[in-house]
Amino acid sequence: ENEYGGQSFADLLGPECVIKRVDKDRNVIGGAKPEEMQHELMTRASAQKRLGACAEHVKDMGRKDKLAWALDLKDRANEFYAANSLEEAAKLYNDCLVGLDLDGTEEENEEVKHKLQLPVCTNLAACMIESGQYDRTVELCDIALSVD
Repeated sequence: ENEYGGQSFADLLGPECVIKRVDKDRNVIGGAKPEEMQHELMTRASAQKRLGACAEHVKDMGRKDKLAWALDLKDRANEFYAANSLEEAAKLYNDCLVGLDLDGTEEENEEVKHKLQLPVCTNLAACMIESGQYDRTVELCDIALSVD
């Protein structure tokens, strides 16, 4: 038994197991221990569940309410960032992006891009760079540059 309530990857795969990380072209870019891979997968599953709950929360909201909800989350995320709670800040910044609604008029979309998408992407990029997630940092900066 482990913290996730079942057998660990290490128990299932054995002590000699080597997990290789590959890029989209299947080039080996590193390795991981079974425990590290299990933690990463469980963290991703938790994030997906969280984002699903956010999507469910905003699905019947109008544009203005979605934007207000997301801006409130952004402010909360900024507080966590200022307190150096980068993981919690990153979670909230990601949650904000669920409220991104770009199906309006050009003027409405510009408001959403500049009030929400641009600052959230740059703030999330700051979290990513400080936690060493450089590929994600580049992706977020590219999005921010496409907005501005």
